[in-house]
Amino acid sequence: MAKPQVYCHQEKEREGKMKTKTEQFSSNNPNPVLSVEKDGTVLYSNKAGEPLLHEWSVGVGEKLPPYFIDIVKGVTSINAPQKMEVKVGNRVYVLLFHSLPEEECVNIYGFDISDQKELEEKLRESEKKYHGLFENMLDGFAYCRMIYDDCSHPVDFIYLDTNSAFEGLTGLKEATGKRVTEVIPGIKELYPELFDAYSRVALTGHPEKFEIEFKPLGLWLLVSVYSMEREHLVAVFENITERKHAEETLQEAY
Repeated sequence: MAKPQVYCHQEKEREGKMKTKTEQFSSNNPNPVLSVEKDGTVLYSNKAGEPLLHEWSVGVGEKLPPYFIDIVKGVTSINAPQKMEVKVGNRVYVLLFHSLPEEECVNIYGFDISDQKELEEKLRESEKKYHGLFENMLDGFAYCRMIYDDCSHPVDFIYLDTNSAFEGLTGLKEATGKRVTEVIPGIKELYPELFDAYSRVALTGHPEKFEIEFKPLGLWLLVSVYSMEREHLVAVFENITERKHAEETLQEAY
């Protein structure tokens, strides 16, 4: 039986109000909101979405570029959202494609992530500079984490990172990720003072500098130790073997 005309009129009026509210929400949204047909024809764009259409040289009533049409068709066929990043001028957006099967269209929601991308780029540049400095240091560099027993006594430490100079200086290859007792067996018994110094710095944060004759490697080392995080330390090694030998020669001469 056909619906009463009054009911149909009320239903259409309610749908019209809902559509008006949706359009008002979209138009006031500071982020891009677009609606396109399944074939990629643009049905609607709010003010914030206009830069995207301008970038794509498309207007309302026209079709998106082929690449975006393929995404629209894919979203429609699997009825699952997809997202992608696009650059518009000097801004970067994440676009979320969301299928609306009942309305036979796809909505595209854009989110400006330019500030986040700028921060990520600055972090990458900083890491690149740090890595360059780290790898080109003439002195050996080791970033370590101390290991303690149940009584808080230092029993070992792990090499979290080392530079090329560290490998060249010590001859210890692929030490990263390994315990020092694994890399240099017996070191704790030979040099308990080294463990004590490392532990003091790792726990107090107070830097220390000392000389040590490292017999397993046949080296005299000047070791500078500092910490930026509890139970972690950075050790910088300078090879002073020649200087120590010269001092011994002078002492013997006199």
